[in-house]
Amino acid sequence: MRRARVAWPHLVRGLRSISHQGGTAEAPVGAERIGAGIGRISNLVLDRGEGSWLYTTDGEKYLDFSTGIGVTNLGHCHPRVTEAVREQLGKLWHAQVNIAFHGPMLELTKKLEKVMPKGLDSFLFVTTGSEAVEAAVKLARHATKKPNVIVFQGGYHGRTLLTMSMTSSGTKYRAGYGPHASGVFMAPHPFFALRSVPSPPEHAQWLVEQLEIMLQQQTAASETAAVVLEPVLGEGGYVPPAPGLLQGIRDFCDRHNLLFIADEVQ
Repeated sequence: MRRARVAWPHLVRGLRSISHQGGTAEAPVGAERIGAGIGRISNLVLDRGEGSWLYTTDGEKYLDFSTGIGVTNLGHCHPRVTEAVREQLGKLWHAQVNIAFHGPMLELTKKLEKVMPKGLDSFLFVTTGSEAVEAAVKLARHATKKPNVIVFQGGYHGRTLLTMSMTSSGTKYRAGYGPHASGVFMAPHPFFALRSVPSPPEHAQWLVEQLEIMLQQQTAASETAAVVLEPVLGEGGYVPPAPGLLQGIRDFCDRHNLLFIADEVQ
């Protein structure tokens, strides 16, 4: 079998000849007045999007691999989505949910109910992942009358005080913002503790054993409301769970009368 030869040097030279600013772009006027709480990988000023492409105010064109961190999976300005937004704006801009119901919310609830597992039949619509996680923890504490939650090494749950306190994917989210919220206990994660990818099934059993030890040493079952886990670690390294891990945690929670919260926002 003959192998095709690829002229990589010519390709690289071609790519380098494209006059895109990318990460070298200078900060736009007014950037210094934008809060520094969120970092950016570039100083590009985006003007519009079309499908998989983004266009800057300088007329540059970029292939968007970020897709809005998974938000624009249908592409930028998809015609059907755009038309649906225009139609809704022509009818009602803002229907405050603590004043009244509105049609789209009730319609979405019906659609979600058809695909949810049995027993999960209540919905809360929020705008950020931090809100969703905080609401879940609040609900768990209120329902169980217990104060503590167990989270996992390497997890990312948000930037608010509580969710930041639950996050350990990087110290950049926590450093300088203490004291952190109380009632948060960190369990080891097989990916960081045992350093094996993919994780074998025995890692699931190891983790459940660690959780049992935590109930003996750090937070008693009588004081623990829930276990909170990213089923697939996001910023912690995009790590899938070991075979049997989720079921093992589910069984652990059932044995000790704890709630299991799956943070699948990101």
